[in-house]
Amino acid sequence: MAAATVSTIVRHSAGSNTLVRVSFSNIDDTNTWDSGIRDAVGYWCNGTDSATQTKEAIDVQYTASSGRFTFSCGENTRTGDLVVLFKG
Repeated sequence: MAAATVSTIVRHSAGSNTLVRVSFSNIDDTNTWDSGIRDAVGYWCNGTDSATQTKEAIDVQYTASSGRFTFSCGENTRTGDLVVLFKG
């Protein structure tokens, strides 16, 4: 597993929570991002490019104990935004 390429990270206050939007310039299938976030309450990833295969979604799995996000996509070299809401 290799690390996905981060372009920007933007943080917003959401009451007692924090919302982070992380833009990636390169996401390959099975890439990871070690966020350090161990208390996420919600997260999703939206592709920001035009995928050429039938599955355009970028799925993401979260491991709370490590703060790691793992991406699953139908093709490599995707761009996308990961949005994470967490306590803090």
